Amino acid sequence: MVPDKIQMRKPEELGITFKIAQQQDLPKIRLFLEQPLIDNLFTPPLSDPIRGITINQRVQLKYETGFWAISEGTDGKIIGCMAVVPAKVSMEPIKTDLEKGIKISSGISLSNWGVQKIMELSTVATNPETKSTFAVKGIGEKLLLQVIEQLHTPEFNNLGLITDSWLGGQMDGFINHVVNKTSSKPVNYDI
Repeated sequence: MVPDKIQMRKPEELGITFKIAQQQDLPKIRLFLEQPLIDNLFTPPLSDPIRGITINQRVQLKYETGFWAISEGTDGKIIGCMAVVPAKVSMEPIKTDLEKGIKISSGISLSNWGVQKIMELSTVATNPETKSTFAVKGIGEKLLLQVIEQLHTPEFNNLGLITDSWLGGQMDGFINHVVNKTSSKPVNYDI
């Protein structure tokens, strides 16, 4: 008989570790993202030529321009990753200008954040088999908390963090869940 509700475990109960990736971790990130199960979590898949960049190039570029947070199982294999790179948005939104054919909303201003630079989350993935096989929950949350901790170091002082424009992603729900879980009062962020 299968129980109605399986007790989910925290990553640390299974020896899952979290860290900021170093140069020597890049091949493992590439191997993780190249797995069909992981690659197909993205829409379109990371390996799709329409993206204009290979998985290997993606891993290297995001490392050179930002950093990767990774989670590893006790066997040293990566089971989750999250890249943080400079955002492609400006501090002030582009304004609608019908004479020039620019038809967009006014957007929001990020200049009142009081930050010098905006960073964005990118290429976030966790292995769904890890969750189902080991009844573990919270790998993505721990990766995000690792990123936030890294952004509070002197090296990354005075940065803002947003999500990128993921196709097929549900990032707003993930961020709202993590923020509300770690905040003393519920917050609803428009991502």
